[in-house]
Formats: sequence, C-alpha cells, structure tokens
Amino acid sequence: MLDNIEKIEKITSLDIEEKEFSRSFRGYNVDEVDEFLDIVSKNYELLSRENDLLRRQLEEIKGKLEEYKKDEEMFRKTLVSAQKRSEEIEKEAEKKRELIIKEAELEAEKIIQDANVKAESILRDANMKVVEVKNELITLEKERDVFILRLKRVV
Repeated sequence: MLDNIEKIEKITSLDIEEKEFSRSFRGYNVDEVDEFLDIVSKNYELLSRENDLLRRQLEEIKGKLEEYKKDEEMFRKTLVSAQKRSEEIEKEAEKKRELIIKEAELEAEKIIQDANVKAESILRDANMKVVEVKNELITLEKERDVFILRLKRVV
C-alpha cells in the first residue's frame, strides 16, 4: 500500500489553491470549483500539518522507546546482578553457618575432652587417696594389733 502512495504525484495545498482548469462549453461552475478547491486546499494544509505533527510525535516516541529499551536492559542487568549477589550472599551465609557449627562442635568436643581429662584426674586422685587411706588403715590395724599384743603382755 505504501508503494502506491509513493508513486502518486505529491502536491501541496498551494498547488491545489492555484490550480487552473481549462474552460469548456457547459463545464463546471467556476465559482463552485474555486470555492471547493479552496476548501480542499485548506483541508489538505490542515492534514499536512497534522501529518507533520504526527511524524514528529512518532520520532519522539521512537526516541523514548529506545530510552525505555536501554533502561529495561539496564534494569535487567541490574536484576541479574542482584540475583547473583543474593546467591553469593546465601552461599557465604551457608559457609559461615557451617563454620560456626563446626567451630561449636570442636569447642564442645574440647570441653568434653577437658572434662573427661579432669574427671580422670579426679578419679585417679580419689583412687590414690583410697589406696593411701587403705594403707594407712592397714598400718593402723597393724599398730593396733601390736598395741593389743603389748597390752596383753603387760596385763
């Protein structure tokens, strides 16, 4: 359709206004034709101005559309970047969580190990004390027996 429009001879409102027709016998009323051409010329001028305005608006809209496309691309890249950063933060948080748990487990193991060492030490000391007390008891029993024997001899 646009190809056909380009083939049509382009005219201006001035061309319409200044158009002269040859006169023939029993032709059209010259005043009516002039009046009609004047109306057509004014309408054509209006349409031409409106068309120019619409073309300028279209160019402006195309410019804005390009800006919006650039903004959209920037927002898309920003969103992708934010998503990647979010994933990185999640991974870092997971690593920190695992590290904290591991450190807590190691600390708990150390506390338990220290407690076991201390308990073994206390138990060893207690067993040694029991042995000492038993030895002392044996010594006292021997001394008692010796004392009783001496006492029996004296009596």
